Amino acid sequence: MRRCCSIVNNPSLCLLAFQLLAWGGLTSSHSLARPSGYDLQVGMSIDVKVTISQEIDQQVMGQEIVTKQEIVTLDRYAVEAVTPNGYRLKTTGLSRVLSLESPQVSMTMDSSQDGDEHLAFRAISGKSFFVEISKTGRVLDISGLETLRQEVESELSGTNLEASAGDLLSAFEPGPLASAIEGQLRIYPEPGESWAYKTELSVNNLPVSLETSFRWGEGNTILAEGVLTLTGDIETNGMVVNARMAGNQDSSFQVEETTGLPTVIDTTQSMVGALTVGGMEIPMAINTVIETEMTLTE
Repeated sequence: MRRCCSIVNNPSLCLLAFQLLAWGGLTSSHSLARPSGYDLQVGMSIDVKVTISQEIDQQVMGQEIVTKQEIVTLDRYAVEAVTPNGYRLKTTGLSRVLSLESPQVSMTMDSSQDGDEHLAFRAISGKSFFVEISKTGRVLDISGLETLRQEVESELSGTNLEASAGDLLSAFEPGPLASAIEGQLRIYPEPGESWAYKTELSVNNLPVSLETSFRWGEGNTILAEGVLTLTGDIETNGMVVNARMAGNQDSSFQVEETTGLPTVIDTTQSMVGALTVGGMEIPMAINTVIETEMTLTE
């Protein structure tokens, strides 16, 4: 029972934690010019490196189980078109690296390495889709996901991951993708609206809500404070798991005056709550630090 209840040994719960990590939160002394949105040009490419460090603390049958993991991702956003409403970006996942340590398991996955243990990350790296954003960073449309799915499924066909391709690709649904992208880019106020956003979506069939408010800090720094809640049931490995988690998320965005891009994003997230499995409650705390760097490579 101990192994079944631990998030480390439950792929769906690990995926849930990974997807939640992708949310990078959103935003005085006065700078010469504070951007009010993005000013991008066709041909620009933006390399986005994200380093996620997470500690998961669970209390299972009187035993404390601490899991530590780090995920480093590198993506490229290429500006393909300036549209009447904003920009069309081609987003490509360049690399993925995961290291995980817990009392039960130690593992590493690296998209640049050979071997079956790295196959999942190799399959999703190098794949592209398209996203249209407004000049304030709001996601207007996502396309190309069906082609991406077909390419990943083709690479996994005939491997030991073929049956779990659906779980792997669940991170590439429009809702989670839009939330992840807006977590990095939707940092400017919409004209005539308050500088606060609320995101609601389903992650692994669990209702997730994130409410974020923004303000200017020192110079060209945008500060953001968010409240995150996750409540609901998920069925995994034949078991129904009830999750009740809540917490806070704080972010700072250092924005570049000319393009409006956030060159550095620092986010901290703290969640506490419990999972209930088969009538047994498992208290859990998740603390996450996310560091994002955006580099313009024209």
